[in-house]
Formats: sequence, C-alpha cells, structure tokens
Amino acid sequence: MIEIIAECGINHCGRLDDAIRLVDAAHDAGAHIVKFQIYHTELMVREVPNKARLKLYELTMSEHRLLKDYCDGIGIGWLVSCFDIAAVEVALALDAKRVKLGSGEIVNHGLIRYIAESGLDLLLSTGASTIDEVFKAAEVFNTWSTAERSYKRLALLHCVSNYPSALEHCNLRAITTLKHNFHCPVGWSDHTTGFDSAVAAVGVGADIIEKHIMLSPGCPDEAVSLTPENFRGYVATIRRAEAMMGDGEKELRPNEAAMRDAMRYRWHPGPVKEELVD
Repeated sequence: MIEIIAECGINHCGRLDDAIRLVDAAHDAGAHIVKFQIYHTELMVREVPNKARLKLYELTMSEHRLLKDYCDGIGIGWLVSCFDIAAVEVALALDAKRVKLGSGEIVNHGLIRYIAESGLDLLLSTGASTIDEVFKAAEVFNTWSTAERSYKRLALLHCVSNYPSALEHCNLRAITTLKHNFHCPVGWSDHTTGFDSAVAAVGVGADIIEKHIMLSPGCPDEAVSLTPENFRGYVATIRRAEAMMGDGEKELRPNEAAMRDAMRYRWHPGPVKEELVD
C-alpha cells in the first residue's frame, strides 16, 4: 500500500490548536502520516523571505511533544522535517525513528551525515537536483549510517520545486529512474493542483505520496495545499488508482471466465461436402 503523508508545513501558523485540527483532518482522510517542521529561524544560513513570520510559526519542543503524543494516541504516524542539527536533536529527544529533509538540504552533507550517525531513517526530497547530487547525498548517508544495510533506511521523494508546479513539468518518469538507480522506496512530493499527478505517480510505481493539507484557504502554503474535504478525495483517488494497478500477473481472472466462454472463437470443420462421383 502506498504510504500517504499529509504535509502540514507551517499551515498551522504557529497555533497548536490548529496543528491538532490538521492532525485530525489528516487522520480522518486516511493519511498514514502527518508531517510538521522543526526549524530554528535564528540558525538559518540562507536568506529567506518573511523571516519574522517564520519565527512566529515556529513550534516549541513542548508543542511538538504534545503533537507527537496526540498522533500516537489516535493512531497516525508523526514525522518532522528538520532544517538544522538542533532540529534533529529535538526529533531524537522525541523518539523519532525517521526524519525528512527538504530539497534544499540535499547538498547539506554535514546534516545528512549527522542524521545517518544518529541512527535515524531518512526521507530525502530531491527537487531542483541532479542525479549526481542525489548519488552524493545517498553516498554520504550510506557511508555514515550506523545500521547494517543502510540503503533500506533511505527513501527518496521526487518533486518539482515550483509552487504550484504545472502538470507538464512533473517528469514523473524520474520516479522510475530513482528506483532503478537507488533500489529504495521512492515517492512523489506533490506540488501540483488537483489529483492528476497523484494518479500518474501511482502508475509509475510511487511508494510514497506527500501532499500539503490546510484547514481552509488563506494558509501560508495555500497554493499547493488541499482542504480536509479535498484531501479526503485525494486519498480516495489514490486508493482507486492503486486498486486498478492490480498485481501485474497476466492470467484468466474469475470475473472474465463467463465472458470468455461466450466470446472465444471455437474452430469447427463446417459442413461435410459429398465427393463428386463419375
């Protein structure tokens, strides 16, 4: 079954009550995991717009702990994106087993190494990167991983770093390329509008699909987010597409048996002709 991640991002706007409502919405929609972000604005080394607003949207460690406990209580997975080593330390303190790194961190080899050495599994987004950059990031993770067969602890997300992304830019065959090269779970981080790319991602073998969720329009990531009702439809659409894929075996199916008997060509010799006698 495809793992579906409901990405809350900063759509809670720093309000714990809204974050809990997003967890409920993701759970009700049938998502496996709900994801938040752990970051420290003062540690950001890159210039980002609206830094003051990002600071307002930061959740404290105690709030993240409450969210994790709430997720555990209702039976939905809890996941966090980390943007610095201090964030990874928070995730470890909260007993995280896996963290995500966004596409911007694919060349942050120090952070990737720290995660590998910590024993955490890694979900790595690959937007705006080359295959060589993905290979290097995977090499760093696998080299410094503390677990045996560390490739099993790495999963990749193909994504397009436009918000929103046009359908013709999705390049979903890259999922197949990543699966062929890395032999690990590969998914689709969906920054499009609508449901079309999710259906196509199922068709090319995505193991994971991630999509932003919001309570209502007007949230920070509105351009790439779905309301709870639409997210429920999104999950249902993925499940229908998944069911249509079947198991890949080419064989007579029980639902075809009766029709086969009615439609299949049968050879018969035809009328017997009398031989002409002189």
